[in-house]
Amino acid sequence: MRKGLALRRKLLGNEHPLVVNSLAGLAFALPSQGLYEEGEKTAREALTLSRKVMGDEHPDVAKALGTLAVVLTEAKKFDEAELPAREALAMYRKLRGSGDYETTTHLNKLAMILNAQKRFSEAEELMREALATQRKLLGDRHPELVYSLTLLAGILEDESKLPESELLLREALAIVKKLQGDKYPFVRSSLYNVPSLLSDLGGVLSREGKLDDAEAVFRECVEYLPNLRDCYPPDDPKFANILAEMTSTLLNARKFKAAEPLARECLAIREKKAPNDWRTFNARSMLGGALLGQMSYAEAEPLLLASYEGMVLRKDAIPPVGRPRVKETLQRLVQLYENTGRPKRGIEWKQKLAEFEEQTRSADAR
Repeated sequence: MRKGLALRRKLLGNEHPLVVNSLAGLAFALPSQGLYEEGEKTAREALTLSRKVMGDEHPDVAKALGTLAVVLTEAKKFDEAELPAREALAMYRKLRGSGDYETTTHLNKLAMILNAQKRFSEAEELMREALATQRKLLGDRHPELVYSLTLLAGILEDESKLPESELLLREALAIVKKLQGDKYPFVRSSLYNVPSLLSDLGGVLSREGKLDDAEAVFRECVEYLPNLRDCYPPDDPKFANILAEMTSTLLNARKFKAAEPLARECLAIREKKAPNDWRTFNARSMLGGALLGQMSYAEAEPLLLASYEGMVLRKDAIPPVGRPRVKETLQRLVQLYENTGRPKRGIEWKQKLAEFEEQTRSADAR
Protein backbone atom coordinates (compact mmCIF):
# COMPACT_ATOMS: atom_id res chain seq x y z
CA MET A 1 0.00 0.00 0.00
CA ARG A 2 2.88 2.37 0.78
CA LYS A 3 4.52 1.50 -2.54
CA GLY A 4 1.25 2.16 -4.39
CA LEU A 5 0.92 5.54 -2.74
CA ALA A 6 4.51 6.48 -3.57
CA LEU A 7 4.03 5.41 -7.20
CA ARG A 8 0.84 7.44 -7.56
CA ARG A 9 2.51 10.50 -6.06
CA LYS A 10 5.36 10.13 -8.54
CA LEU A 11 3.12 9.63 -11.60
CA LEU A 12 0.18 11.88 -10.73
CA GLY A 13 1.53 14.47 -8.35
CA ASN A 14 0.32 15.06 -4.82
CA GLU A 15 -3.03 16.70 -5.63
CA HIS A 16 -4.88 13.94 -7.46
CA PRO A 17 -8.03 12.02 -6.42
CA LEU A 18 -6.24 8.68 -6.70
CA VAL A 19 -3.51 9.90 -4.36
CA VAL A 20 -6.20 10.94 -1.88
CA ASN A 21 -7.78 7.48 -2.15
CA SER A 22 -4.43 5.81 -1.51
CA LEU A 23 -3.82 7.99 1.53
CA ALA A 24 -7.26 7.14 2.91
CA GLY A 25 -6.69 3.44 2.34
CA LEU A 26 -3.31 3.55 4.09
CA ALA A 27 -4.78 5.54 6.99
CA PHE A 28 -7.52 2.95 7.39
CA ALA A 29 -5.02 0.08 7.49
CA LEU A 30 -2.43 1.52 9.88
CA PRO A 31 -4.39 1.23 13.18
CA SER A 32 -4.72 -2.54 12.71
CA GLN A 33 -0.91 -2.62 12.95
CA GLY A 34 -0.93 -0.51 16.11
CA LEU A 35 0.32 2.56 14.20
CA TYR A 36 -2.29 4.95 15.56
CA GLU A 37 -0.32 8.21 15.36
CA GLU A 38 0.77 7.57 11.78
CA GLY A 39 -2.77 6.52 10.89
CA GLU A 40 -4.20 9.76 12.27
CA LYS A 41 -1.55 11.88 10.53
CA THR A 42 -2.23 10.11 7.22
CA ALA A 43 -6.01 10.42 7.60
CA ARG A 44 -5.71 14.15 8.28
CA GLU A 45 -3.49 14.57 5.22
CA ALA A 46 -6.06 12.70 3.12
CA LEU A 47 -8.83 14.97 4.42
CA THR A 48 -6.85 18.17 3.76
CA LEU A 49 -6.02 17.08 0.21
CA SER A 50 -9.56 15.91 -0.51
CA ARG A 51 -10.96 19.31 0.50
CA LYS A 52 -8.38 21.03 -1.69
CA VAL A 53 -9.01 18.78 -4.71
CA MET A 54 -12.78 18.16 -4.35
CA GLY A 55 -14.05 21.25 -2.56
CA ASP A 56 -15.86 21.52 0.77
CA GLU A 57 -18.83 19.27 -0.12
CA HIS A 58 -18.14 16.08 -2.03
CA PRO A 59 -18.70 12.35 -1.35
CA ASP A 60 -14.95 11.81 -1.30
CA VAL A 61 -14.56 14.50 1.35
CA ALA A 62 -17.28 12.79 3.40
CA LYS A 63 -15.43 9.50 2.94
CA ALA A 64 -12.18 11.10 4.15
CA LEU A 65 -13.99 12.49 7.20
CA GLY A 66 -15.36 9.02 7.90
CA THR A 67 -11.89 7.52 7.63
CA LEU A 68 -10.50 10.04 10.11
CA ALA A 69 -13.37 9.22 12.49
CA VAL A 70 -12.61 5.50 12.24
CA VAL A 71 -8.88 6.02 12.83
CA LEU A 72 -9.53 8.19 15.89
CA THR A 73 -12.03 5.63 17.15
CA GLU A 74 -9.46 2.85 16.80
CA ALA A 75 -7.07 5.00 18.84
CA LYS A 76 -9.86 5.40 21.45
CA LYS A 77 -9.94 9.17 20.90
CA PHE A 78 -13.71 9.14 20.99
CA ASP A 79 -14.22 12.83 21.74
CA GLU A 80 -12.05 13.82 18.79
CA ALA A 81 -13.72 11.24 16.54
CA GLU A 82 -17.20 12.61 17.11
CA LEU A 83 -16.74 15.85 15.14
CA PRO A 84 -15.56 14.32 11.81
CA ALA A 85 -18.15 11.55 12.19
CA ARG A 86 -20.94 14.11 12.57
CA GLU A 87 -19.61 16.21 9.69
CA ALA A 88 -19.41 13.15 7.43
CA LEU A 89 -22.97 12.12 8.32
CA ALA A 90 -24.32 15.63 7.72
CA MET A 91 -22.58 15.77 4.34
CA TYR A 92 -23.98 12.40 3.25
CA ARG A 93 -27.48 13.42 4.34
CA LYS A 94 -27.20 16.58 2.25
CA LEU A 95 -25.60 15.00 -0.81
CA ARG A 96 -27.39 11.66 -0.89
CA GLY A 97 -30.32 11.90 1.48
CA SER A 98 -31.26 10.08 4.67
CA GLY A 99 -32.50 7.04 2.76
CA ASP A 100 -29.14 6.28 1.12
CA TYR A 101 -27.22 3.17 2.14
CA GLU A 102 -23.91 5.05 2.57
CA THR A 103 -25.68 7.40 4.96
CA THR A 104 -26.62 4.44 7.14
CA THR A 105 -22.96 3.36 7.39
CA HIS A 106 -22.10 6.78 8.80
CA LEU A 107 -25.00 6.53 11.21
CA ASN A 108 -23.37 3.31 12.41
CA LYS A 109 -19.96 4.98 12.83
CA LEU A 110 -21.34 7.86 14.88
CA ALA A 111 -23.46 5.48 16.96
CA MET A 112 -20.35 3.44 17.84
CA ILE A 113 -18.53 6.59 18.96
CA LEU A 114 -21.44 7.78 21.10
CA ASN A 115 -21.78 4.32 22.63
CA ALA A 116 -18.07 4.38 23.54
CA GLN A 117 -18.73 7.75 25.23
CA LYS A 118 -21.53 6.05 27.22
CA ARG A 119 -24.14 8.23 25.50
CA PHE A 120 -26.32 5.20 25.03
CA SER A 121 -29.69 6.80 24.27
CA GLU A 122 -28.19 8.94 21.47
CA ALA A 123 -26.38 5.91 20.04
CA GLU A 124 -29.56 3.84 20.19
CA GLU A 125 -31.55 6.50 18.31
CA LEU A 126 -29.01 6.61 15.47
CA MET A 127 -28.79 2.84 15.22
CA ARG A 128 -32.56 2.45 15.08
CA GLU A 129 -32.63 4.94 12.21
CA ALA A 130 -29.88 3.07 10.38
CA LEU A 131 -31.54 -0.29 10.86
CA ALA A 132 -34.98 0.97 9.75
CA THR A 133 -33.47 2.43 6.57
CA GLN A 134 -31.55 -0.75 5.83
CA ARG A 135 -34.69 -2.85 6.22
CA LYS A 136 -36.44 -0.64 3.64
CA LEU A 137 -33.52 -0.82 1.23
CA LEU A 138 -32.47 -4.44 1.70
CA GLY A 139 -35.40 -6.36 3.17
CA ASP A 140 -35.47 -8.33 6.40
CA ARG A 141 -33.13 -11.18 5.47
CA HIS A 142 -30.17 -9.45 3.89
CA PRO A 143 -26.71 -10.32 5.31
CA GLU A 144 -25.79 -6.65 5.61
CA LEU A 145 -28.41 -6.33 8.36
CA VAL A 146 -26.33 -8.54 10.64
CA TYR A 147 -23.86 -5.75 11.41
CA SER A 148 -26.55 -3.24 12.42
CA LEU A 149 -28.55 -5.81 14.37
CA THR A 150 -25.47 -6.82 16.34
CA LEU A 151 -24.36 -3.26 16.98
CA LEU A 152 -27.82 -2.20 18.20
CA ALA A 153 -28.02 -5.33 20.35
CA GLY A 154 -24.73 -4.36 22.00
CA ILE A 155 -25.96 -0.83 22.71
CA LEU A 156 -29.18 -2.18 24.22
CA GLU A 157 -27.17 -4.59 26.36
CA ASP A 158 -25.13 -1.65 27.66
CA GLU A 159 -28.45 0.00 28.56
CA SER A 160 -29.56 -3.24 30.29
CA LYS A 161 -32.40 -3.62 27.77
CA LEU A 162 -31.70 -7.33 27.67
CA PRO A 163 -34.92 -8.84 26.22
CA GLU A 164 -34.74 -6.67 23.09
CA SER A 165 -31.00 -7.25 22.80
CA GLU A 166 -31.72 -10.99 22.88
CA LEU A 167 -34.34 -10.68 20.13
CA LEU A 168 -31.99 -8.76 17.84
CA LEU A 169 -29.17 -11.26 18.32
CA ARG A 170 -31.54 -14.13 17.59
CA GLU A 171 -32.62 -12.35 14.40
CA ALA A 172 -29.00 -11.82 13.34
CA LEU A 173 -28.19 -15.47 14.04
CA ALA A 174 -31.24 -16.63 12.09
CA ILE A 175 -30.20 -14.55 9.07
CA VAL A 176 -26.68 -16.00 9.02
CA LYS A 177 -27.88 -19.56 9.50
CA LYS A 178 -30.57 -19.25 6.84
CA LEU A 179 -28.20 -17.79 4.29
CA GLN A 180 -25.24 -20.04 5.04
CA GLY A 181 -26.63 -23.09 6.81
CA ASP A 182 -25.57 -24.46 10.17
CA LYS A 183 -22.13 -25.40 8.83
CA TYR A 184 -21.21 -21.79 8.30
CA PRO A 185 -17.95 -21.19 6.37
CA PHE A 186 -15.83 -19.43 8.93
CA VAL A 187 -14.72 -15.86 8.40
CA ARG A 188 -12.80 -13.55 10.69
CA SER A 189 -15.48 -10.92 11.16
CA SER A 190 -17.21 -11.52 14.48
CA LEU A 191 -20.34 -9.92 13.06
CA TYR A 192 -20.82 -12.57 10.37
CA ASN A 193 -19.72 -15.55 12.41
CA VAL A 194 -22.13 -18.08 13.93
CA PRO A 195 -19.97 -18.86 16.99
CA SER A 196 -19.47 -15.19 17.80
CA LEU A 197 -23.19 -14.50 17.51
CA LEU A 198 -23.89 -17.52 19.70
CA SER A 199 -21.41 -16.18 22.22
CA ASP A 200 -23.05 -12.75 22.28
CA LEU A 201 -26.47 -14.34 22.65
CA GLY A 202 -25.26 -16.63 25.42
CA GLY A 203 -23.87 -13.65 27.30
CA VAL A 204 -27.18 -11.78 27.13
CA LEU A 205 -29.13 -14.87 28.19
CA SER A 206 -26.78 -15.31 31.12
CA ARG A 207 -27.31 -11.71 32.22
CA GLU A 208 -31.08 -12.25 31.93
CA GLY A 209 -30.77 -15.16 34.32
CA LYS A 210 -31.76 -17.67 31.63
CA LEU A 211 -28.89 -19.97 32.56
CA ASP A 212 -30.30 -23.14 31.00
CA ASP A 213 -30.83 -21.35 27.69
CA ALA A 214 -27.38 -19.77 27.92
CA GLU A 215 -25.74 -23.12 28.61
CA ALA A 216 -27.50 -24.68 25.60
CA VAL A 217 -26.28 -21.84 23.38
CA PHE A 218 -22.71 -22.22 24.61
CA ARG A 219 -22.82 -26.00 24.14
CA GLU A 220 -23.59 -25.28 20.51
CA CYS A 221 -20.79 -22.72 20.45
CA VAL A 222 -18.29 -25.22 21.88
CA GLU A 223 -18.91 -27.48 18.88
CA TYR A 224 -17.44 -24.77 16.69
CA LEU A 225 -14.30 -24.21 18.79
CA PRO A 226 -11.86 -26.35 16.76
CA ASN A 227 -12.78 -24.60 13.51
CA LEU A 228 -13.08 -21.27 15.29
CA ARG A 229 -9.42 -21.42 16.32
CA ASP A 230 -8.53 -21.93 12.67
CA CYS A 231 -10.75 -19.01 11.70
CA TYR A 232 -9.13 -16.35 13.87
CA PRO A 233 -5.50 -15.23 13.71
CA PRO A 234 -3.35 -16.36 16.66
CA ASP A 235 -4.09 -14.43 19.84
CA ASP A 236 -7.04 -12.55 18.31
CA PRO A 237 -8.82 -10.42 20.97
CA LYS A 238 -12.19 -11.22 19.36
CA PHE A 239 -11.61 -14.89 20.05
CA ALA A 240 -10.69 -14.00 23.64
CA ASN A 241 -14.08 -12.29 23.96
CA ILE A 242 -15.83 -15.48 22.87
CA LEU A 243 -13.82 -17.51 25.37
CA ALA A 244 -14.71 -15.00 28.10
CA GLU A 245 -18.45 -15.29 27.46
CA MET A 246 -18.25 -19.08 27.42
CA THR A 247 -16.21 -19.11 30.63
CA SER A 248 -18.67 -16.81 32.40
CA THR A 249 -21.61 -19.03 31.54
CA LEU A 250 -19.80 -22.18 32.67
CA LEU A 251 -18.94 -20.50 35.98
CA ASN A 252 -22.57 -19.51 36.50
CA ALA A 253 -23.52 -23.12 35.83
CA ARG A 254 -20.90 -24.20 38.43
CA LYS A 255 -18.98 -26.18 35.81
CA PHE A 256 -15.64 -25.07 37.17
CA LYS A 257 -13.44 -27.77 35.67
CA ALA A 258 -14.80 -27.14 32.17
CA ALA A 259 -14.38 -23.38 32.63
CA GLU A 260 -10.72 -23.52 33.69
CA PRO A 261 -9.01 -24.24 30.32
CA LEU A 262 -11.15 -21.65 28.52
CA ALA A 263 -10.34 -19.07 31.21
CA ARG A 264 -6.61 -19.81 30.90
CA GLU A 265 -6.71 -19.46 27.12
CA CYS A 266 -8.66 -16.19 27.37
CA LEU A 267 -6.24 -14.77 29.94
CA ALA A 268 -3.18 -15.73 27.88
CA ILE A 269 -4.51 -13.85 24.86
CA ARG A 270 -5.50 -10.78 26.83
CA GLU A 271 -2.22 -10.62 28.76
CA LYS A 272 -0.38 -10.63 25.46
CA LYS A 273 -2.59 -8.23 23.51
CA ALA A 274 -4.05 -5.90 26.15
CA PRO A 275 -2.20 -6.36 29.46
CA ASN A 276 -3.57 -3.15 31.00
CA ASP A 277 -7.18 -3.49 29.87
CA TRP A 278 -9.80 -4.03 32.61
CA ARG A 279 -11.01 -7.13 30.76
CA THR A 280 -7.62 -8.75 31.27
CA PHE A 281 -8.07 -8.37 35.02
CA ASN A 282 -11.58 -9.81 34.68
CA ALA A 283 -10.06 -12.82 32.90
CA ARG A 284 -7.85 -13.32 35.98
CA SER A 285 -10.97 -13.19 38.13
CA MET A 286 -12.71 -15.83 36.00
CA LEU A 287 -9.70 -18.13 36.20
CA GLY A 288 -9.59 -17.51 39.94
CA GLY A 289 -13.30 -18.37 40.12
CA ALA A 290 -12.77 -21.62 38.23
CA LEU A 291 -9.94 -22.59 40.61
CA LEU A 292 -11.95 -21.51 43.65
CA GLY A 293 -14.78 -23.80 42.58
CA GLN A 294 -12.28 -26.68 42.45
CA MET A 295 -10.90 -25.75 45.91
CA SER A 296 -7.50 -24.77 44.47
CA TYR A 297 -7.37 -21.91 46.94
CA ALA A 298 -3.64 -21.18 46.92
CA GLU A 299 -3.63 -20.62 43.16
CA ALA A 300 -6.95 -18.74 43.13
CA GLU A 301 -6.07 -16.15 45.80
CA PRO A 302 -3.35 -14.11 44.01
CA LEU A 303 -5.38 -14.11 40.80
CA LEU A 304 -8.46 -12.73 42.55
CA LEU A 305 -6.52 -10.12 44.52
CA ALA A 306 -4.71 -8.90 41.40
CA SER A 307 -7.99 -8.85 39.51
CA TYR A 308 -9.74 -6.67 42.07
CA GLU A 309 -6.84 -4.23 42.38
CA GLY A 310 -6.53 -3.94 38.60
CA MET A 311 -10.23 -3.31 38.02
CA VAL A 312 -10.45 -0.74 40.82
CA LEU A 313 -7.57 1.22 39.27
CA ARG A 314 -9.41 1.11 35.91
CA LYS A 315 -12.94 1.65 37.22
CA ASP A 316 -13.56 4.67 34.98
CA ALA A 317 -12.87 2.55 31.90
CA ILE A 318 -15.38 -0.15 32.86
CA PRO A 319 -18.73 0.30 31.04
CA PRO A 320 -22.01 -0.29 32.90
CA VAL A 321 -22.29 -3.78 31.42
CA GLY A 322 -18.93 -4.64 33.03
CA ARG A 323 -19.65 -3.42 36.58
CA PRO A 324 -21.01 -6.79 37.76
CA ARG A 325 -17.60 -8.29 37.08
CA VAL A 326 -16.14 -6.26 39.97
CA LYS A 327 -18.91 -7.49 42.26
CA GLU A 328 -18.26 -11.09 41.18
CA THR A 329 -14.58 -10.71 42.09
CA LEU A 330 -15.46 -9.37 45.54
CA GLN A 331 -17.90 -12.23 46.10
CA ARG A 332 -15.22 -14.73 45.13
CA LEU A 333 -12.77 -13.20 47.59
CA VAL A 334 -15.35 -13.37 50.39
CA GLN A 335 -15.98 -17.03 49.55
CA LEU A 336 -12.26 -17.76 49.38
CA TYR A 337 -11.54 -16.44 52.87
CA GLU A 338 -14.62 -18.06 54.38
CA ASN A 339 -13.75 -21.43 52.82
CA THR A 340 -10.15 -21.26 54.03
CA GLY A 341 -11.03 -20.44 57.64
CA ARG A 342 -9.89 -16.81 57.65
CA PRO A 343 -12.98 -15.02 59.01
CA LYS A 344 -11.25 -11.68 59.65
CA ARG A 345 -10.21 -11.43 56.03
CA GLY A 346 -13.70 -12.52 55.03
CA ILE A 347 -15.24 -9.69 57.06
CA GLU A 348 -12.82 -7.21 55.46
CA TRP A 349 -13.90 -8.24 51.96
CA LYS A 350 -17.58 -8.33 52.92
CA GLN A 351 -17.21 -4.67 53.90
CA LYS A 352 -15.61 -3.86 50.54
CA LEU A 353 -18.47 -5.69 48.83
CA ALA A 354 -21.08 -3.70 50.78
CA GLU A 355 -19.31 -0.43 49.92
CA PHE A 356 -19.20 -1.35 46.23
CA GLU A 357 -22.91 -2.20 46.20
CA GLU A 358 -23.74 1.12 47.87
CA GLN A 359 -21.62 3.03 45.35
CA THR A 360 -23.37 1.21 42.51
CA ARG A 361 -26.81 2.05 43.90
CA SER A 362 -25.83 5.71 44.27
CA ALA A 363 -24.46 5.85 40.71
CA ASP A 364 -27.60 4.22 39.29
CA ALA A 365 -29.79 6.70 41.19
CA ARG A 366 -28.07 9.72 39.61
